[in-house]
Amino acid sequence: NMLKKKLVYIIIMIICILTTATGFLLRLTPISYRPLEGFLIGIGMGCFFATFSQYLTKIREEKNPKVKRENEINLSDERNIMLRNHAKAKSGDIVQWILIIVAMVSILFDAPMYFTGIIVLIYTIKAILDLYFIGYFDKRM
Repeated sequence: NMLKKKLVYIIIMIICILTTATGFLLRLTPISYRPLEGFLIGIGMGCFFATFSQYLTKIREEKNPKVKRENEINLSDERNIMLRNHAKAKSGDIVQWILIIVAMVSILFDAPMYFTGIIVLIYTIKAILDLYFIGYFDKRM
């Protein structure tokens, strides 16, 4: 079972390396694929490091069952769940203010209107999701 999980992580990491390599190889072509290059490199590297981190965690848990039990307890502990949710809410508030600042700066520096529009759209989606979840949790609790 653990061997299968490790194999899955290794296969995902190989796919991520290939995705990143494809992004770098596109830079060698005579035609510019800049947006695609950046996308492939970013997705490949981000996915690789996230998977690598999970892989190392699984190895550590396999070598030390006590760490695995502690992690399982921490994930299901009510106090830790509440702390994580509170931290996520705070970080969401900070991201909201960052979006407002980025939108204002983009207007001040005469950025393309679509850029400012995308920032405002993201902010609006976040605000709508906030209202939705407030109503959702208000009904459930």
